Amino acid sequence: MGDIDLEVPEDIPQPTIAAQQESSFFSNPTTTSVDEIDFIITKEGTKYHWCLCCHVPELAHNFVKFLLFGYNIFFWMISILLIILGIWAQAKKNELQDVGSAFYTNPAFYFIILGTLMFIIAFAGCIGALRENLYMLRVFGVCMIISVILQILLGIMCYAFSQTASNAMNAFASKAIKNYQDDIDLKNTIDTIQQTFECCGGSGYRDWENNEYFSCDSIAVSKCSVPFSCCRGLKSDQVDTQCGFGYMSPDYFDLEANKKIYTHGCTPIVMTYLNEQMLTVLLVVIIIMIPQFFGIFASFLFANQVFDEEVFWKDLQRQKDEARRAGLYRKY
Repeated sequence: MGDIDLEVPEDIPQPTIAAQQESSFFSNPTTTSVDEIDFIITKEGTKYHWCLCCHVPELAHNFVKFLLFGYNIFFWMISILLIILGIWAQAKKNELQDVGSAFYTNPAFYFIILGTLMFIIAFAGCIGALRENLYMLRVFGVCMIISVILQILLGIMCYAFSQTASNAMNAFASKAIKNYQDDIDLKNTIDTIQQTFECCGGSGYRDWENNEYFSCDSIAVSKCSVPFSCCRGLKSDQVDTQCGFGYMSPDYFDLEANKKIYTHGCTPIVMTYLNEQMLTVLLVVIIIMIPQFFGIFASFLFANQVFDEEVFWKDLQRQKDEARRAGLYRKY
């Protein structure tokens, strides 16, 4: 909305309700005074300001505009932090010369990808709000809708196919056990899960027989063993990395091994935990969804305001052009 300074006679009539109607200037054939066209100009001292009398008030328009802009700036900053964190994590990983791990087990990869996507979407929202660009606002809104739909579908699939999810987790655990020593990210993930849920292996501790270093057929010193994260009573300040050695030996029965290490598998324990915490998971998902729904609502609300404003100004310019061609328009 722009400001136009015009020199106006003191006796110009004030705006009337009839003059604020959106009907065309030529819809009334008895209209002969160009002054009636200018009734949509509101007098503020000696300065005249074009306003959307029948559309969106300027205060509400600017409120939605800067609210949406601040919303996107916030997520833009988060996206930059995620990218920086991902790059830093990858650099630290390269210092350890661990360059052969799979990308799907690398947290740095997910941080960078998520941060980049958030950066692009938030950038579209920022520019769309600040420049009142309809195309950028709509791109932002559509991207947010797609993101929400994908998250909802993922949640429905995880809930509806819980048994399939259990089988998929077993398959992942089996593959992870085989590659335990070859991928530091995977190793840290498995150790964290086993220590947190007090479990060992996928379906049981003897799954570690599938690892070439822990197998009883191995020539390594760690044969017939399990990782230290399977041991009971671990202390964070003192970790005995050999506490799980020998417990898969035929000399040990499950009951004997259970006194020193966790023998239950992680897959059933994790699935049971998720089922028990379903309400908490649902609340977390709702909390994550609320800001996204707000972004969708605000983007389309502001886009509609911008669209209505463009239509209003185009209609106003058309009326003034018609008045000029008819010789009825004069500039004060």
